[in-house]
Amino acid sequence: NFVGRGGFLEEALDWFDGHLRDQPFRYGVNERNVVEVHDQTGAWRTEAQYPPVDAVKAPLTMKTGTYSDTMSSSATTGYWSISEVLTDELRIAGEVDIDVKATFAVPGAQFMGVLYDIDPATKVATEISRIPARLAASGTSYRFSGTPSDYVLKPGHQLGFQVKSSHVESQPYPTAQTVTVTELTVHVPFLQHRRVSNLAGVRSTAGPFTMGVSAVNLSATHPMALPTTLTPSPALREQLQPTVTTGAQHAPVVVPKR
Repeated sequence: NFVGRGGFLEEALDWFDGHLRDQPFRYGVNERNVVEVHDQTGAWRTEAQYPPVDAVKAPLTMKTGTYSDTMSSSATTGYWSISEVLTDELRIAGEVDIDVKATFAVPGAQFMGVLYDIDPATKVATEISRIPARLAASGTSYRFSGTPSDYVLKPGHQLGFQVKSSHVESQPYPTAQTVTVTELTVHVPFLQHRRVSNLAGVRSTAGPFTMGVSAVNLSATHPMALPTTLTPSPALREQLQPTVTTGAQHAPVVVPKR
């Protein structure tokens, strides 16, 4: 249960037995090659494939602006693009991509873009995806990919994107110059349909990075074309989230000595 899913070891042994020893699979999760997913809330579910088939990357145009390429990485460093308060639940699943273009004097400017879930009530921002990059040439357009995630945004929260040059957990050598971002689009993989938790499991001990944003003006919002989420029909839900047997549904398997 060290991964938060009871029966994981049984499923892993079943996978190896099926693929390496050509034995029949014991569990439907392996026989049907179904993915088991854990999101930041601690909920577990199945997915027919990953990234999910209904993940659509929405191009969100962010603010342009300037930041200093220094070692500073606080909440007030650089500049923010913040959405209106969400009225619908949204789920992000997969890699976040960015298209960025900037001007600067010295080649090799450092860029750090971080996508956050902001809770206006607690003034806490939880990291969804981090995109560290080095902009080699001024005035050149670049595309970078961030860390993948499976993240649920709740109604009442805001989506925020901070532009700066470093991060508490990632501090590249700075060029000590002003960088002007002239174009910035963040491509966020939103799921078109709602998901439910259909697997037993607990929250992983590893958690996302969080940061207090009480000094950030959350009312200075920026328009973002956020999608709406649909509730799938029962047939479509089964297609998206197949019902399968897993190791957690059976007594521990006694593995014979080999």
